Amino acid sequence: MQKATNIKYSKTKEISPDQIIPLYKQNDWSSAKKPNKLHKALINSHSLVSAWSKNQLIGIGNAISDGYLVSFITRTSLYFPHFRTGELARISLSYSQKNMKTTINIC
Repeated sequence: MQKATNIKYSKTKEISPDQIIPLYKQNDWSSAKKPNKLHKALINSHSLVSAWSKNQLIGIGNAISDGYLVSFITRTSLYFPHFRTGELARISLSYSQKNMKTTINIC
């Protein structure tokens, strides 16, 4: 596993399907077979947090929310396997919590 150094987190929704799909394929998620729907689902999330290393998307997390009371974080630690560490998941969740103004439920 690679150490969580030089990892940058972003709230941008300007992520292309070409950047997202390899991450989902590497983790054997069936949604990788529906790239357009996956992309639309992610960019239309209430909150989207991405982790980057050297301009490569290495992790992603999103939340759906009513914007007032409740948020559901659905992908808190989807990372390329060689980047998976408890440290990255903790940082990602912390970043998400700081940017949400509702009660957070993790799915």
